[in-house]
Amino acid sequence: MRPGKKYTLEYWIEVTHFSEEQLEQHVKLALNKFLVDVNIKIQKEEKCFILQLTATEKIIEVCYDKLKLDREWSFRSKDELGDLLRSEAYPILAEIELQIRNFINQSMVEVSGFDWWHKYLESHAIGEKVKKTEKVGNKQAKSSHQVELTFFDDLLGIVTAECQIWNDEKSFTVADFHDLLSKCNSIEDMQKEVESRRKKISLWDDVFSNYFDDKKNWIKCKETIKKEIIPIRNKVMHHQLIHRYELKKVEECRGHIKRVLGSSKNKLSDRELEELQPNIKIITDELQKKLRSPLINYPGWPDTVMQASFIEAIQPSPDTQRLIQSVADSSASLTELVDSNTKLVQKSIEADKFKKFTSAELSPRQEETDADETILQRPNARILRL
Repeated sequence: MRPGKKYTLEYWIEVTHFSEEQLEQHVKLALNKFLVDVNIKIQKEEKCFILQLTATEKIIEVCYDKLKLDREWSFRSKDELGDLLRSEAYPILAEIELQIRNFINQSMVEVSGFDWWHKYLESHAIGEKVKKTEKVGNKQAKSSHQVELTFFDDLLGIVTAECQIWNDEKSFTVADFHDLLSKCNSIEDMQKEVESRRKKISLWDDVFSNYFDDKKNWIKCKETIKKEIIPIRNKVMHHQLIHRYELKKVEECRGHIKRVLGSSKNKLSDRELEELQPNIKIITDELQKKLRSPLINYPGWPDTVMQASFIEAIQPSPDTQRLIQSVADSSASLTELVDSNTKLVQKSIEADKFKKFTSAELSPRQEETDADETILQRPNARILRL
């Protein structure tokens, strides 16, 4: 804030909504005790009034809140304070974006290789947007990484999207039960497996967080960016009204994000990278289903080689195997019973239809025809027709 510095705020207002006297009265009532600190000018044009207010930053902020001019019949044509605040916010937001983009790109390169964009996003809707940007852009667009050409909101949407192997609305089937029994040796094991499948995971929380000793701070960053940075960023980019306190929020967020990113590991261990692969596969597979587009195009994740002792250790116990067989036998018996009952029902329906048909009341002409056919069937029948 610059003490004593004055700024001009200008509105165009439709002439049919106010007379000049009514507009002046509206402004005076709205600003009331602040009138002595603001210079007010009203100029009438053919289709609009031009309302010009000149005052210090504090009073202009009051004008933003107090004037209550409806967008249906007015708009801000000049806002010197807003221009200043947006110009101060822009480089801070750009710095935050650059830090986040670089971290995402560097982390994904380490986790999945330099072709991670082609693996996960090339055929995704976001990838299509980037291709359009490349087409309408200049030749230098091709020299920029796709992450640099991605809308920040889109990029965050992918890395913060939450996925579950089993969502809370999933119907539990016999096949699911059979799968659990084959992998678990006790009720406790089954409970843990179900909770594992219901756990919500995302690239942000379950992949990138591994670069930080204090994962909570990184996860908190996500909420800061989504709730604070993105809304203010959109205001700045689209020339919307912005206040001094919002600029302060952006400055605070920059400091917080810078501290968190500064505490990240330079590199993950081989073991950490290996442990991340299942989560990445779950996330990308789930995104593929949700977006109904080929999100991933890669030959396949490397097969995991398991020791014979491990395979033996995870085999179901004899009791569990008997339970599995019992479930399978019950399922087969139930199928046989359903098939048998279905055939009986079909026969019953056919018999009922035949009964109704044979008992139906025939028309006189039909009865006569049937009688004739009966006589014709008798041996040596002599019939005289007139």
